[in-house]
Amino acid sequence: MELWKGEAVAVSAEKRIPAESLLPVEVPVTLYLNGRLLATLMALPGRERELAIGFCLGSGAVASFADIHLVQYCPDETMVDSGRAVRIQARPEAVCLQGPEHRLVLAGCGGLDLRAMEAQLPRLSEPQGVLVGADRLREMALRLRRESALYRTAGAVHVAALFGVDGTLRGWAEDIGRHNAADKAVGDALLRGEQLGDTVLLTTGRASHELVVKARRLGIPIVGVLSAPTSLAVRLAVDGRCTLVGRFRSSGFVIYSWPERIG
Repeated sequence: MELWKGEAVAVSAEKRIPAESLLPVEVPVTLYLNGRLLATLMALPGRERELAIGFCLGSGAVASFADIHLVQYCPDETMVDSGRAVRIQARPEAVCLQGPEHRLVLAGCGGLDLRAMEAQLPRLSEPQGVLVGADRLREMALRLRRESALYRTAGAVHVAALFGVDGTLRGWAEDIGRHNAADKAVGDALLRGEQLGDTVLLTTGRASHELVVKARRLGIPIVGVLSAPTSLAVRLAVDGRCTLVGRFRSSGFVIYSWPERIG
């Protein structure tokens, strides 16, 4: 866990006192795909390979995990601002690069532009019955809140997890941005040989349209957020046969699309 230590001032109604501040570190991570400069992500240091895999698959730059031949973290490459570089080699026929040659993806934003929702996104199969019970889904959300060590220490981060429908943890990550955290969790699962077709992707924060686009491309049937989705996220989930849930509270949660998968 990489933290920045600095000086701050704590203010109360009666006084101001010096305080030590522990904050998450934010660095640029530049991705190269088949030698081409793809994107620079503002991210938390660590799990750079997982981040690169999740971003390439979730953004549609590479068709599938099987098409990726090599993911190389290059800490020795000279980068500004303590940045890092990752080089990805993929089967050329499976690479689809659209839009600008290079883009900067800020920590709070997704890596997909609005044209992604207008593209021919894959749709999931029709639900074939219950995949996960409501009680188990609530347990997943509680675990997401409870086990975020970095958030408890320093704050300012999002958490994402991939759970199997049986409740097993398949991927986990924390990062400055929720999309980075989701990409890292996906990359974590894939590098360990896990499948995504029977998983639940849970993240802190809200669900904007980019998160549902990622899920549809990756074949993840259930997406959950502790906060709420946007209207566009719901529309894309309905169209793509993706189950979208949110607003987790102690009393329950809200299902916004395809409730058939939740018992």
